[in-house]
Amino acid sequence: MTTVKLHSDVIESARRLAPDFYLSALLAPNKVKDDLIALAAFKGTIESICFKVSEPLIGDMRLQWWCDWFETSQGNGQSGNPIADAMASVMARNNLADALIQRMLNAQRTHIYSEPVTSLKNVFLDLVNADGMAFACAAQILGEPVTIELLMATAAAGRAYGTARMITRLRDHAARGYWPLLGAPGEKSQNQPAYASSYLVFDEERRAEPRESVDLAIAAARRQLHHAMTIRDHLPRGLRALFLPLALVEPYFKCFESQTGDPLMMRVDISPLARRWLLWRASWI
Repeated sequence: MTTVKLHSDVIESARRLAPDFYLSALLAPNKVKDDLIALAAFKGTIESICFKVSEPLIGDMRLQWWCDWFETSQGNGQSGNPIADAMASVMARNNLADALIQRMLNAQRTHIYSEPVTSLKNVFLDLVNADGMAFACAAQILGEPVTIELLMATAAAGRAYGTARMITRLRDHAARGYWPLLGAPGEKSQNQPAYASSYLVFDEERRAEPRESVDLAIAAARRQLHHAMTIRDHLPRGLRALFLPLALVEPYFKCFESQTGDPLMMRVDISPLARRWLLWRASWI
């Protein structure tokens, strides 16, 4: 596989904006390491847009720029953005489906426009698009055949990992006046009978407190984590590297649960040393 040396901005963006995926990439086979780092840089960059713009329309325009670039570049040419150029090259080199990338981009519009959350089913759908598609892209980069079983695993991984990362960003979303989970503070929650067993149900006659919203999301995400890991254990060992970020999901949840008080005031994170240790240990399992 022919690769191009990564620009320093790509590496720094991956390290700063998507540290879990970046560190996981460093533990992957050498032949795919740079491509996975480029994927991490792209994922972190588009997810950071909603926190950097003052108006939704500006954020939407930035997302549209990414969409237009990937549709026209076909891995050739220079956009002036090293992350976009690196990701376009990764897409061409690994035959990544445009639909995967477009779903990752479109998922960010929910946060940019601060769309109200009406069900945990919709939360998880966004997480499949934003995070599950990133896992699916990593699977293709690793060169393994994409099967229905693998797609089920990446979707469940996206729900579990995406929930964990969302919890770490509650303070940032709250600063924008946005509550990204079911049951926005002060608003009546919506029932969801079709997903009562998997996604939990709120009582329509009462309001959900922020802590309750997070606890319910964690409970549902833990089931998704178990589902993803069960499928992973039956997949080829060469695919284990793409699931490394899942080693951090439970530590993120436990960090939240160890604290009391208003979730909007909490800082949920894992120390850099602990993050490296957990990922390294998972890489040997």
